[in-house]
Amino acid sequence: MKHLYCDTPRKLAMISLPVLFALAVILGALFEMASSSRFHRFWLLALVMYFAVLLSVLLFRIPGRANILLVMCSVLIPLYGVESWLTTDIGNEKARQLRIAQHIDEMGTKIERDMAPIYRELRQRGIDAYPYVHPFQHLSLPLSLNGRPLSLTGAVASKLTVHCRESGPFRIYMSDRYGFSNPDSVWDLPVDIMFVGDSYTHGACVSSQFHFTGIIREKYPRLVNLGGSGAGPLNYLASLREFGPFLKPKLVVWTHVEGNDSGSWRGYPPELLAEMTSKVLIQYLEHGF
Repeated sequence: MKHLYCDTPRKLAMISLPVLFALAVILGALFEMASSSRFHRFWLLALVMYFAVLLSVLLFRIPGRANILLVMCSVLIPLYGVESWLTTDIGNEKARQLRIAQHIDEMGTKIERDMAPIYRELRQRGIDAYPYVHPFQHLSLPLSLNGRPLSLTGAVASKLTVHCRESGPFRIYMSDRYGFSNPDSVWDLPVDIMFVGDSYTHGACVSSQFHFTGIIREKYPRLVNLGGSGAGPLNYLASLREFGPFLKPKLVVWTHVEGNDSGSWRGYPPELLAEMTSKVLIQYLEHGF
């Protein structure tokens, strides 16, 4: 009995390779849709185009159609492989560190609210992680350089940062070149929106994908978030005056939390009053500083 499609290696390849490639593209599209909305439209469009070409070759008796399919697969499979490698975390050292940190958090610190256990575990694994440094810490421990007082607006730059947690896993992110919670690439692009604010703007204890600045970033990727947990109005002003002139954003969003920016919260004095004791921050109220 003659076996349909399988009488020659070429016919077998003509059927198996397109099917395998189609499955790979489908899995890639599902992965992209699950992890990011940035690339899944590209994957789905390519899938539709591929099936259109595949059906036209199989349904019509085009001379050399087996060779056409083999060429399609031999060219497109490597291209999609490289694209998948570039757009996923494979080979990305920063993303690898972040995955390890999230895994440690999920497996070992479900009850602990303190960041010390996960921070120690990361260090033991040779990952250069740092706890988040709150701006108000500089008020009680003033910084100086060559005798001149300093005040920092961002945290440790370009490092895996262990922030905080409330009910779920710790918020762990890779800080940008200035110590803020942004993709580092945003500093190389013209900026449309710039946010300044405290922990609500920073995204304390909330994964970036669920935080309001992360949601806005999905539609407006040229967004810079200069929010910092523990920051107050003078710190917002410092960030605005330091980064605003060279970023030149089209829109600045200044978020104000009356509860602790200008009012007392849980017995703590207003952050504005605390910041006014800083020899550096108070000078940002002066013209030309």
